[in-house]
Amino acid sequence: MSKYDAHRTKKARLCIVSMMKGEGRVDKLVLVAPAHIAAAVRNNIRSLTEAMIAAKR
Repeated sequence: MSKYDAHRTKKARLCIVSMMKGEGRVDKLVLVAPAHIAAAVRNNIRSLTEAMIAAKR
């Protein structure tokens, strides 16, 4: 894993954390994440957003 990939992975993790706090956006996460993470996130976007909506209630 290159330094660049490690940095992007770290950014993706930070985005996931901020997203869970309701401060971030799903599409922002998909943009900064490496391809394999982005694919996993896209597959889970529906469940992630449902979880976020449930958490806000």
